[in-house]
Amino acid sequence: MRPNRLADGAVHLWWINLDTGLADTSALSMPELERARGFRTERGRARYVVAHAAVREILAHYADTDAASLSIVSQPHGKPCLAATPAGPTVPAFSLSRSGDWAVLAVTQDSEIGVDLEIDGSVPDRAAMLAALTPNERDAAAMLDDDALTSAFRVAWTRKEACLKAAGIGFAVDPSEVEVSLDGAPCSIRVPSAPGASLVYGSLPVHVVTLAPNQGRTVSLARVGVPITTAQVVQFDMSRYHSLPSRHKTNPINKSGAFKCAESLQS
Repeated sequence: MRPNRLADGAVHLWWINLDTGLADTSALSMPELERARGFRTERGRARYVVAHAAVREILAHYADTDAASLSIVSQPHGKPCLAATPAGPTVPAFSLSRSGDWAVLAVTQDSEIGVDLEIDGSVPDRAAMLAALTPNERDAAAMLDDDALTSAFRVAWTRKEACLKAAGIGFAVDPSEVEVSLDGAPCSIRVPSAPGASLVYGSLPVHVVTLAPNQGRTVSLARVGVPITTAQVVQFDMSRYHSLPSRHKTNPINKSGAFKCAESLQS
């Protein structure tokens, strides 16, 4: 089964392997190309290109257009979004996170969303981890040994980043001011306000969930005003996408083999 149009309340979560060796820039915008040229290493540049090319291919389906014609603009604090078109359908909200050789794209309708991905690897020292937490979170973390704190920190950090992305304010608010639970249980929080942010974020809760850790990957999702009850998880295979005849590339969701629905996860 592959996801089609976004139903009310649905969240589609797309996994993108960045080490495909297919860094096709043909659909990228000039700002995206400029950003790609700014990477110091070829591997970093290629991963950026693969991620953003895949984002365009995926979003083009939801917006009923081709990838190159998508207009992706930035909100006041840098959150990317699709520009609305008077003649087109309601555009979906999306959020992208990259870590190592993977990226994850969250897509939903009628509410803002944020996602953050962290892959197991180096972590800050204990003092730095505690400094990123609120006082209540630090009290809870003080009871944990180093291994347990590392796991709890990954959960907390991805939750904080997902919430700040959903609210569209990024690091205009310090993560240590955003209080989340460390145990991974679904929760609802209020994100502190930031200059230039929409007033809606002060009146609506941000709902956050953390998916069960999988192969050393920690992922948290946050959505403004609407609880997240399920997330349909899909694998995007860029190599298979590019191997398809061009006539099949206008509707990637229906192309055989390019997308694999892994599972539908309960939060």
